[in-house]
Amino acid sequence: MTTKEIQKAIGKMQVLKFHSPVCENVKYLISDFELDVISISKSGMLYEFEVKISRSDFTADKKKKKHSFYAHIAPDRSPNYFSYACPKDLIKPSEIGSGVGLYYVDGEDVIEIQSPKRRHKILHDRDKILEKICRINSERQFLGGCRMTYNNKESDKKYDELMKKEYEI
Repeated sequence: MTTKEIQKAIGKMQVLKFHSPVCENVKYLISDFELDVISISKSGMLYEFEVKISRSDFTADKKKKKHSFYAHIAPDRSPNYFSYACPKDLIKPSEIGSGVGLYYVDGEDVIEIQSPKRRHKILHDRDKILEKICRINSERQFLGGCRMTYNNKESDKKYDELMKKEYEI
């Protein structure tokens, strides 16, 4: 399975639970880390799903600063619920913390193996999150990626054109 396929299955599951918004690959939403899939419940709780598609991906993830950041920094900078989503049997429940959720994705089926526990009760600024997600979706739809990627590509094009003129390539 690909990351995109797992993200789609998790996103669909969250939409069916009436979560809104649901978005994938969001960076700098509540922290400096990229969030594979996020959703907000009707009660305003923020859910994060970390997608893993290989054992090496999972073992490398354990070394990320993100997890110690979530454990030791103010809750307003971390999700209310955190879970892993992966292909069936890739991660064992014994390999993750007791409060971390685990979901297996098998085709379009999502199986809850371990339910996530709420980390804190602080509600995030829903309007700020909605604004960010709307901006991200607009950039993806009309620019083909985030603004920074688009600007870098445009800058590269201008540089290439300048070099061609300068050196008559």
